[in-house]
Amino acid sequence: ALLIVFGALSMATSVMADEGALALDHSSEPTLSADRPTYGDSTSTVPPMRLALEAGSSLTIQEERLDLELPQALLRFGLTSWLEVRLGLPGLNLPVDADDVPRGSAGGVGFKVAYAPHERFAASFVSTFGIPVAELADGQSVFSWSASLNLGLSLSETFTLGATVASGLSQDLDSEGAELAWQVGGALGVTGL
Repeated sequence: ALLIVFGALSMATSVMADEGALALDHSSEPTLSADRPTYGDSTSTVPPMRLALEAGSSLTIQEERLDLELPQALLRFGLTSWLEVRLGLPGLNLPVDADDVPRGSAGGVGFKVAYAPHERFAASFVSTFGIPVAELADGQSVFSWSASLNLGLSLSETFTLGATVASGLSQDLDSEGAELAWQVGGALGVTGL
């Protein structure tokens, strides 16, 4: 399958009142490493008491089928410097070149824990329980859970390695004897060459 990613939108800003008017305070604005909803997670969390909204879309070309999925939105809220809660909003999968009926895509609720024992190394763990919107609309009961371990290593000011190992489980709860389905995958990234 050929996958084309159109982009991601990240939002995290610090706004403070200044003599009755709103002004951006760039000196205290936190840094944010965005997670790309449904594709990859960073090794950091949203700063405490901050909310981030991230969204994207994807176009999938598979054999003679073309699908557009959007908005792939993720709300992240920082509880501490190392813990955030997450809500993946259900999306819509639109068949672009077929007469198929559009279907909802699953959302999810979960958390992320981040740990950076050294200025050049960071790790995070993400756990998400699925909200099977499309299946619920069809009267099906499905359990799903996914997790990822994300690692980042800065070898110099401009050279960074990143790795992700992801897994997922799903179970059809309506069918007797239905087997537990599982997936495992991973990715390796290099920046600053």
